[in-house]
Amino acid sequence: MQYRPRFAQWLHIVGLEVRVRRWEVKRKLSQNQSDQDRHGVIRALSTLGQHELANTMAEAMNQKTPERRP
Repeated sequence: MQYRPRFAQWLHIVGLEVRVRRWEVKRKLSQNQSDQDRHGVIRALSTLGQHELANTMAEAMNQKTPERRP
């Protein structure tokens, strides 16, 4: 009898379909970081053109949204 690794039975699976019935979302905005760090992230996102994400983060943190740069 020849030895077959346990994972050998999985070698024939080529695809898998999963239906999602529910999404659970958690929000964590680096509560263990300083305000200075959080403001810096928002400024960087805005500078990189990620204005929607920067605005969303600013609103979630109850702070003023940084001005958009041209």
